[in-house]
Amino acid sequence: MNKIKKSILGIPRIKGAEVMVFLENSRELTGNVNIIIETESKGFLSRIMGDSDDMKLEKQIVDMSQIEIRKSFRKYPEIVEKFDVNVEIS
Repeated sequence: MNKIKKSILGIPRIKGAEVMVFLENSRELTGNVNIIIETESKGFLSRIMGDSDDMKLEKQIVDMSQIEIRKSFRKYPEIVEKFDVNVEIS
């Protein structure tokens, strides 16, 4: 959790992040990663026009968390496909 959080906090627009990892004890290791992000406030016009930066930011966060999961389980790189990553941006 801490490694994912540290990598996400390196993104300039992000003010805060909370990461929760839920592991399921089944035949194979699976789990969910829930990430709640607080970003710097955007300008009024950006909010009205529906700025699409949130989609890019969400993809970047998912990619970074998958990289950290892959680093944590170096011997089993295929485990990334067994984790669901959910991102909520506020």
